Amino acid sequence: MNVERENQITDTAKWRTSIIIVIMGIIMLVYGMRLFYIQVIEHDVYAKEFNEQSRIAYSSNQPRGVIVDADGNVVVSNKPVKNIIYTYKKGTTDEEFNTIAETLASLIEVDLSVVSDEDRRLFYYQLNEKTVEQYADEETKLAYAAGEIDYDEYTKAIMAAIPADVISQMDAGVIEIEYIRTLMNQSSISKSVTIKAENVTEEEFARVAEHAGMMPGVEASLNWDREYLQGETMQTVIGSVTTSKQGLPAEIADYYLALGYNLNERVGNSGLEQFYEEYLRGQADTYAYEKREDGTYDKTLLEQGHAGYQLNLTIDIDFQKQVEEIIQRQLLEERQSAAASNLTQTFVTAINPQTGEVLAMAGQEYNPETNEFSDVSILNATGNFQMGSSVKPATVLSGYQLGAITPGQYLLDEALQFKGTPLKKSWKIMGNISDVDALRMSSNAYMWKMIIQLGGGSYVPNGELYIADGTLPKLRHTFQQYGLGVETGIDLPNESTGFIGKDNPDPGLVLDFGIGQYDQYTPLQMAQYVSTIANNGCRVEPYLVDSVVAQSSDGSSETVLLENTRNILNCVPLDQAHFDQIKEGMRQVTSLSDGTAYSEFVGSGAAYTAGGKTGTAEAYIDPDGDGQYDRKVFNITFIGFAPFDNPEIALVVVVPSVQPADDLSIASSHMQAQIAREVMDAYFESKKSQ
Repeated sequence: MNVERENQITDTAKWRTSIIIVIMGIIMLVYGMRLFYIQVIEHDVYAKEFNEQSRIAYSSNQPRGVIVDADGNVVVSNKPVKNIIYTYKKGTTDEEFNTIAETLASLIEVDLSVVSDEDRRLFYYQLNEKTVEQYADEETKLAYAAGEIDYDEYTKAIMAAIPADVISQMDAGVIEIEYIRTLMNQSSISKSVTIKAENVTEEEFARVAEHAGMMPGVEASLNWDREYLQGETMQTVIGSVTTSKQGLPAEIADYYLALGYNLNERVGNSGLEQFYEEYLRGQADTYAYEKREDGTYDKTLLEQGHAGYQLNLTIDIDFQKQVEEIIQRQLLEERQSAAASNLTQTFVTAINPQTGEVLAMAGQEYNPETNEFSDVSILNATGNFQMGSSVKPATVLSGYQLGAITPGQYLLDEALQFKGTPLKKSWKIMGNISDVDALRMSSNAYMWKMIIQLGGGSYVPNGELYIADGTLPKLRHTFQQYGLGVETGIDLPNESTGFIGKDNPDPGLVLDFGIGQYDQYTPLQMAQYVSTIANNGCRVEPYLVDSVVAQSSDGSSETVLLENTRNILNCVPLDQAHFDQIKEGMRQVTSLSDGTAYSEFVGSGAAYTAGGKTGTAEAYIDPDGDGQYDRKVFNITFIGFAPFDNPEIALVVVVPSVQPADDLSIASSHMQAQIAREVMDAYFESKKSQ
């Protein structure tokens, strides 16, 4: 190679070296500037971010809010229970993770009955991955090799093929470790999981607390179980809370996780516990953890949490218990009749019609085999029933509003014979009667003739029954203004809007609608409906919780966070005269000798005047559980309010399946009116004592 060529190569090498040096210098300058930016200019921002990542929230040491009645009596409280929990710490190695699981397994006893066969097979697979394929049959192996099944399907097939005796011979200690490791895997930074929450012994609690420094993220702490100080009283309305094992309900877990809950955190999953979850849940303490050189952690409290907030009910628990006792006694007395073998349930909802406060919500179910009662009070809001003639005040009011009749109008109560159908009649022939008479004596024929007129037809003996399409939707719309067939607005989850039939059914079913034999309603809807009549047409939203309050740390003061007050949902566009007419008919039901509830009220010396309406409805049940609703029975109902001139209590009583319904004439029970009278008496007596 000549000298000129060598010099040319040398110059090129020097030039490239200079370029590399310049590039390296630029890179070092950029890194230096970035380091300066992070450490000096943005120091506070990144320090805060680091600190946030080291915050671990625990809700286990904050009790859930208590629930008290209208007089301050505690209904639901908490009792402390020992818990072993784990929270993943950033920087934990796989080796440390496994050591924690093994150490925990040596300190606590795991109930292996909770470990499913599927989990045991998974544990065996994970521990024997190199040899476990021997259990797969050739067909499965070939399918996997050919790509006909994916890896997950292949592993599931292998796990399913592991012989049962191999699984049964697994070492119990190994299963404990793997089970604990599985639970720990559900944790992440700021998300705790419960390793053991039930039957943690004093010895286990002490051992874990003593060794906690050797197990980063493990803590022996106190959690809380709900304690129901009033027994089963309105238990299903109060609701329940998930266990630590259940954690967040799967169907709404994402919602709660977005709110900062842990997967295994207990939440209300029914009733008031669910509806007021955001208030009842305690706010977690927040801690910062700093890892020492020896691998243990320093814990510093950053933010003090608080217990859940207190719910104050509208219900006086003593009055609620009285209502339940009345139901139980009356139900047992009625069951003395051989005809009442299907009678097992009774419901009462009582509301202050002026405010919407629920005064009682009781439901009792009797088990003839055990001779015991259980609480089914939630069915007042979720159960649908045929209500019968207790809807007739709404039918007459609809007739006023839709122009079918006017207050005081007379119609002939007679047996109605339509072409090709059985005879339709009231429980007795009443002759020429007014709207008030029709309510007092519970005329069916009056309601039917009114609906026929509304539907553009007229009654002709042995003629066709004509009711125009669209008549039933009109009636339903007016019923909804009283709360029938729509949500009441009660502060409970999942309330039913009733069972609603077709809009344009056979004309005969439209007639049935007017006497409570077509659509079905909840007891709560019926209570709101009678409250609306008592309020002269203003429908008030019912509520069970008067207020939510935060107690001060020393209990000397409280802050009101939520207060439910009177909320008028709508007012029916009718004059006062219309409601006066309906209420007069309801007064006569309880006050005149031919009123259908006279013997239970004025006839037996009631100290107050009440308005009311009885009802009897045919219904079908499935007593033998074969899926066929082939037993015809009676439901009996009562709606009422008192005192008549200034109502303080409006109520409904629903007694399903009180008697077989082979013939309407055998519906002789007045159990529903007797219960109503006793409940009203108990209410006014409780007011006196207060």
